[in-house]
Amino acid sequence: MPLLEVRSIHKWFGSLHAVQDVTFDLDDGQILGFIGPNGAGKTTTIRILAGLANPAQGQVHVHGYSVRLEPEKTRALTGYMPDNFGPYENTRVDEYLDFFADAFGIAPGKRKTLVDEVLELTDLAGLRHRDVDTLSKGESQRVALARCLMHDPKLLLLDEPAAGLDPRARIELRELLKELSRMGKAVLISSHILTELEDLCTHVAVLDHGKLLACGTREQVLASRTGEIRFRADLVEGAEEAVRALQGLPGVSAVQARNGREVEGRFSGAPADASAIVARLVLSNFRILGFNQECAGLEEVFLRLTETRPEKEEAPRAET
Repeated sequence: MPLLEVRSIHKWFGSLHAVQDVTFDLDDGQILGFIGPNGAGKTTTIRILAGLANPAQGQVHVHGYSVRLEPEKTRALTGYMPDNFGPYENTRVDEYLDFFADAFGIAPGKRKTLVDEVLELTDLAGLRHRDVDTLSKGESQRVALARCLMHDPKLLLLDEPAAGLDPRARIELRELLKELSRMGKAVLISSHILTELEDLCTHVAVLDHGKLLACGTREQVLASRTGEIRFRADLVEGAEEAVRALQGLPGVSAVQARNGREVEGRFSGAPADASAIVARLVLSNFRILGFNQECAGLEEVFLRLTETRPEKEEAPRAET
């Protein structure tokens, strides 16, 4: 049973169908990159998963518990970090975390040890006596994440946690999320910084106009038909003849010769399917010096999936 099960959720705001039949799973140790343009429905979906908004239709379960029917059980398993961090004035970092530990029902005798452990994990120990409202953006984001960890949740829902961070802070956040994944926590993270997600995520979901356009492992999404794989073959000679030999091979497109010794092109399918290209060249008596292949990047796949955006649909009924 997956840790997080999302089944056919819908959400309307008046006539706007903000989330449309979204279904996916997330399991322990996986990091799901939840991507989409502004207004795609990412934040609305995350709020539904966190139990802060009810879907008009569909079901969400965390560890087998219904988010809608058993909210106390699912919230105990979930850490939610919204896109805006609201610090408390005149409150030290350790006091802030102690307050939320108390709110999560942690016994007084355990809170100090727990706060110390979370401060170490999030690299905030040196800032424990600083006022929360005096921290930098990156430090504030780490405090917000630390707050989500106080009750040791199995699932983390992070809405744009890297927004506004400088490169160093983004790297530090990325390494922290990888460590949390190694600890077995499932992480759903929305972001517009696609290059960061490409290096971080094990799974990817692409949302646009409330619809899930693609969802799967990072490799599956990057190697999908919307994200063809580029290849280059280095030959001893005969690049022009090799182009003719490869034309018409199933899945191969945009083949061209360069410098008389290089052949470039694209093919659809899995990376292993490149063996058909190599076999065709070998059987056609071309001597191969090297062969390289490269999946389309996450940004390219995202642009291809969202390049034709549908007109806004009217909802069959108005629900909020």
